[in-house]
Amino acid sequence: MGLVCSCLSGGGGGGKRFRDQYQLGDKIGEGAFSVVRRATHRQTNVVYAVKCFKKVRLTEQDVKDIHGEVGLLKQMKHPNVLNLHGFFDEPEYYYTVMDLVEGGELFDRIVDKV
Repeated sequence: MGLVCSCLSGGGGGGKRFRDQYQLGDKIGEGAFSVVRRATHRQTNVVYAVKCFKKVRLTEQDVKDIHGEVGLLKQMKHPNVLNLHGFFDEPEYYYTVMDLVEGGELFDRIVDKV
């Protein structure tokens, strides 16, 4: 696989590496397969949320699931759905660049209202 599997309009582009385009910031979350961090686009100073998937921790099925998620997000265009701005396939990590939404976990907010 190449350095940049896919770059999408807005956050990616030009076949550059992830770290050439983004400055990683604070950790804002963690899931079973990834760590989510803030990242600032170097040219625009727009801040995004970036899922960082360490490849050595992933199974073949995990990789298929990541590519499936990216494929679905590329197709979705709705104001209530996070936008995918870029997907990078680099030697040690996959990176997905998405809208940053402040305010904590959606699940926690739903539970608090019930």
